[in-house]
Amino acid sequence: MSSLDLDLDDPMSSLEFERRRGQEAGMFARADHQALAADPKVNADGDAASTLLERRWFASIAATHAMQAECEVLREVVALAEESWRRACTQLARLEALRDALGEELADAEGRCPENAAVQVERGVSSAA
Repeated sequence: MSSLDLDLDDPMSSLEFERRRGQEAGMFARADHQALAADPKVNADGDAASTLLERRWFASIAATHAMQAECEVLREVVALAEESWRRACTQLARLEALRDALGEELADAEGRCPENAAVQVERGVSSAA
């Protein structure tokens, strides 16, 4: 598991909580609407319509907050991913430079003492077997 996974656990939990809260608010608003539509006692003078409008407005506020939270978490995720990518690229460049330097050093060592290089290779093979 990478450090990026650990860095994302808390924001993603928060995002999931906000998403559920917005979803529940929408479900409650729909249930209220259905209850009002089924209630024969509701006044015909517009009380039901204004109540429904108010409930829908509150549900839209909850959904807006959930979407804002999601956007914020996604922005944080993108920032963390970019930072991790930059660190990985820097580490890759260092490893490539080290590999190239060691390769040049090995080539120089083999060029100076070819018989020693052959002996070292034979020792490496015999010790591995």
